[in-house]
Formats: sequence, structure tokens, C-alpha cells
Amino acid sequence: SDPAVDVVGFDMRAALVYPEIRARGIKPSDSIHLACASVARVNLLLTNDADLTRQQIPDIAFITTLDRAPL
Repeated sequence: SDPAVDVVGFDMRAALVYPEIRARGIKPSDSIHLACASVARVNLLLTNDADLTRQQIPDIAFITTLDRAPL
């Protein structure tokens, strides 16, 4: 197992953040993804959805697409 990878579950903390993110009009599946990342306080969230890169979600430092990710 790679110590740089953590699997974050959709727990009660994420469930409480989810409606705040969903209220922005973000799709349910993306809202779950973002809520889990938020409670995990991720530094970098990679996505294939360029629209999500314009979102500012509490406790997520950067949201970017893979082609724009720092090397």
C-alpha cells in the first residue's frame, strides 16, 4: 500500500458538508467527491471536469485537471 494514498469514505462529517456543496448546483456525485475531499483537507484534488476547477471548496487547497497538475 502506498503511504501517499488515503481512501476517504463518505462519513458523517462528509454528509454534513455535502448539502452545502450540493446547494451550489454541483452534481450529486461531484458533491460527494468534494465533501469527502473537504473533510480530509486535501491539498490537491484532480478531476476530469474543468467546471469543478472554478469552485472554491473549504479545506481543499487546489482543484485542477490532470493536464494542469503540477509535476
